[in-house]
Amino acid sequence: MESIVEQIKQLAEKTDEAGRRNIADVLTDLSYSLETPKDTLARIMSYHLRISAVRTGIDLKLFSRLSASEKPLTVQTIAKDVDGGDASLIARYLRYLASIKMITETGKDTFTANSTTKRLADPGREATIIHSFDTVGPAYQATPAFLRTTNFTSPTSPTHSPFQLAYHTPLSAFSYFPQLPDSSLTAFDIYMSTRSAHLTAWLSVYPFLDEAAGCGTDEVVFVDVGGGIGHQTQALRQRYPDLQGRTIVQDLEHPIQGLVDHEGVEGMVHDFFEEQPIKGAHFYYLRAVLHDYPDEQCQVILARLRDAMACSPSSVSSKILIDELVLPNEGVPRQATHADLEMLACFAAQERTCEQWENMLQGVGLRIEKVRAYNGWAGCEAIMTVGRV
Repeated sequence: MESIVEQIKQLAEKTDEAGRRNIADVLTDLSYSLETPKDTLARIMSYHLRISAVRTGIDLKLFSRLSASEKPLTVQTIAKDVDGGDASLIARYLRYLASIKMITETGKDTFTANSTTKRLADPGREATIIHSFDTVGPAYQATPAFLRTTNFTSPTSPTHSPFQLAYHTPLSAFSYFPQLPDSSLTAFDIYMSTRSAHLTAWLSVYPFLDEAAGCGTDEVVFVDVGGGIGHQTQALRQRYPDLQGRTIVQDLEHPIQGLVDHEGVEGMVHDFFEEQPIKGAHFYYLRAVLHDYPDEQCQVILARLRDAMACSPSSVSSKILIDELVLPNEGVPRQATHADLEMLACFAAQERTCEQWENMLQGVGLRIEKVRAYNGWAGCEAIMTVGRV
């Protein structure tokens, strides 16, 4: 058995990201095929408890404490660092986390970090768990009951989705978010800023400098619409420090107040449902914006950009760059299917196939000119170049 495991590890080390994911999927299928019916039930029933226990582990700083220690720690040692912590309670959580391989048990009441522990000790990943459990979790819980009330039809209104049932509010998720606890908002901000760190980005496949050639210093070369605090614009400027033209990040007041401090990155408070104030920019960029909205609202956003686009063969011909998931027609990666149902639960929205993107864009006089795929967190990311019909 050990030799088989070693062979698989060596195979994984020699392959690319797609190959690694394929190996993991094959092993998952094998694991499921070895289950008894009782095993399958136990696994499915454990999902709620698993993330709940990890969430408590984050509160107790179990992952960060174990990861920071060069040697195994006893329950009593860990409990001393927890203000008012009950050693017997902490021991129960440590045993459970060890049983699901989140940490490693080395002896009686003694535990150490493993590779999973160290991944979960990362602040960005901690924030992802907090956001998923605290903010999104209630919407997941409410989804079955919500769909029963709609006779299992897809929601199409951001004010009539599982989120409203979960939070007992008539407000859309984005309108309700400011009412969330500060800890939830902080976790969301960290999650959004770190979720694509160290992953392949759109700039690796898009020839931006070539496409932006000829842009004047006073012209607007790039508008990051709904761009948060400006990480993508900052990445653009870092990759092309001599890029000519202005680069502008647009979003609501709260994210613009926290705009990244980087030369050449301008902030502008703007609601993308309103008229676009920047006319004739070379590029209007939308990253992970449209998957938050049903088609009808997406078309409002896109129509605002269409109306602002310049279209002249002798000068600037504006393009919209849509940086989103483009789902394959079959074999959709689980990260992408997860995102799709999360959009349903929180926003009455969805991830889309290329055909769905084309149909939505055609409805507002736009068309996809080119799709450039890249390998990001979900396995089916793409940057779509969009122009007028």
